[in-house]
Amino acid sequence: MAALLDKLVAKVCDHRDSVPVFRIQQRSLDEMEGFAIRLAGSLAGEDAGDAKSHVARGQSRSNILLAEGVRASVFHASGAIVAKAALAPMEHLIGDRSDKAALTQSVVAAAKRLGLDRVVGAGEQLLFERLWQIKAAGMDGSGVRSPEVVCRAVGAFRRYLHDLPVWGRASAFVELAGENRIGAVGLDWRPIVAEPFDRVKVIAPEQAARAVLGDLNGRLPGGSFGEEDFDVGLFSLGYLSMPKRHEQSVFAPVYVAQLERRGWSSTNYIIIVGGSETAYESYCRKTSSPPRDAAKPKPGDKPAKPQGGHGWDPMAKPKLCHD
Repeated sequence: MAALLDKLVAKVCDHRDSVPVFRIQQRSLDEMEGFAIRLAGSLAGEDAGDAKSHVARGQSRSNILLAEGVRASVFHASGAIVAKAALAPMEHLIGDRSDKAALTQSVVAAAKRLGLDRVVGAGEQLLFERLWQIKAAGMDGSGVRSPEVVCRAVGAFRRYLHDLPVWGRASAFVELAGENRIGAVGLDWRPIVAEPFDRVKVIAPEQAARAVLGDLNGRLPGGSFGEEDFDVGLFSLGYLSMPKRHEQSVFAPVYVAQLERRGWSSTNYIIIVGGSETAYESYCRKTSSPPRDAAKPKPGDKPAKPQGGHGWDPMAKPKLCHD
């Protein structure tokens, strides 16, 4: 176990002595749904003011239907949004080109068209992280397989808050079909109060690594493992955006470890431990109730303009350490 602890400490990224702590802004359901309509409206090729929609508000999420069959969902606990165009799975295929560099540029251009930079505030970044290609192939009656075609390209983007990654689901994703059609877009972005309310001392990587191994010990039958059982894919200091159906009130520092099992099992473990001695909230807390619906704005009130949106460079290199 000592050797695995050393591997974790050697892999640590983004460590610093202290980290600011931010409150997450609470938004009304009207605000969340309005933003979802604007994002889905851009997917449908409509201006925000022209997007006509039907909203069905449920217990934990609102489902939105727009023109051209565009559908969106916004989750009340987090404000996370997923919007999808009315494209059949094998409709508007990208084709046989698998040039990742070209597809990456196309995905980034689509993100700019959707205006994803509008959510980026002061001290934040939204950077491209990775690209997936969804492919398909057929087979005739004699067993001859046809060449693969690329059906969709999906680009994932990661949020950085004061140069620290916000781990969890992809902060944003864009799914691209053929002819640069946007098939889907998702956004998981809990807005923060700009000024931190606290600054905490970060625990040492070795202390965090011991907590990770203690957590792993409780997950494994028998609790017996060694260095030869796991590779360390990631051990990073950052923030955590909890799942979309979970409430969250604070962005505080955490260590995130990805342990990849060797041998016959392909099970990987993502383990999260607190990055400071101060515990602000549980990382496992489930949604208890949707946020309260705030009063609707009065006539003449103008929404605050979001910061950012100028000179956005999603292809900038994130400040992470890699092999």
